[in-house]
Amino acid sequence: MKQLNPESTNTLNRLTGMMSGWCVKIDNSRDEFMPVYISTTFEDERTKIFTVGHYQSVDGDILADPEIQFLFDVVTGSYFPVYYRQDCMDLEQNSAKN
Repeated sequence: MKQLNPESTNTLNRLTGMMSGWCVKIDNSRDEFMPVYISTTFEDERTKIFTVGHYQSVDGDILADPEIQFLFDVVTGSYFPVYYRQDCMDLEQNSAKN
């Protein structure tokens, strides 16, 4: 896995800093663009996994458009992209395995 660069790390720190509890919805476009959802999907003493995504509803199904998961190393303050999904293009990629 490749670590995010400093600029991207700063951006994710700002976004995750907006969270109140385990998630936040950021929608400041007055419905011109899809809102961004950020949530904590895993957490232990050394790591967290943050999910950042846009979602749309198609025929009652919620589709990721896209969704990216980042592993955050609490000790080093580093982010690593570990998962990418875009349902409308039938794309799913993992950069880490259990």
